Amino acid sequence: MSIILIKKIMARKTHKDHKKEYSLALLKLSSVQARIHQRAEELCRLHPDAPIGWGATGKDLDRLPMVLETEDYLSIIKHIEDYNEQQSNIKQGKLFN
Repeated sequence: MSIILIKKIMARKTHKDHKKEYSLALLKLSSVQARIHQRAEELCRLHPDAPIGWGATGKDLDRLPMVLETEDYLSIIKHIEDYNEQQSNIKQGKLFN
């Protein structure tokens, strides 16, 4: 029984473990945010006439406020994807119903 108790005590995380885990989570978050930002800018370059919300189009991205939240970039991606879907005669099928 004492071996099980020792293993449980050793399995507890210390502040260093939590700090390391938190730092890794922040790093992953910033990486995802950078990819979203990059994709939104790429879509705006590829589709300059597509509406991106706020009464603007893809070519107006540089005129928008410099500090946009990640949710704003996700909204831009969604607007351009919706615009492209409306312009295309090809319908994307769903893999799973």
